[in-house]
Amino acid sequence: MIIGKDLRYENGQIITDHTKRAKTDQSLKGIKSLMEKDSAKALCIADEIIKNTYRTLMTRGQKGCYIFCEDAGLRDYLRKRLPGSRETGVQNSGNNSVAIARVAEIPGMK
Repeated sequence: MIIGKDLRYENGQIITDHTKRAKTDQSLKGIKSLMEKDSAKALCIADEIIKNTYRTLMTRGQKGCYIFCEDAGLRDYLRKRLPGSRETGVQNSGNNSVAIARVAEIPGMK
């Protein structure tokens, strides 16, 4: 699984940014028009959708889950929070990948 720039970790919090979501993603359809009417509600909905998407994907693996984080802060956060996590040894841009043996509840992802 690849966690893109729409989810990051900074200042002790998991931050979502719907503007960094893939343009082809239909899960946030209608957020722009809702932002014009009620921006606080739109941001809350977008936050829930983004976090729920990643949480769902991380809990679907029967034997584990390989995660690549574009954000190094999020990678370190996940590595500390998830039991059984380890480096994969994959050499990529900054080695931001984490292999997860099992996925538990992640604080801040509710």
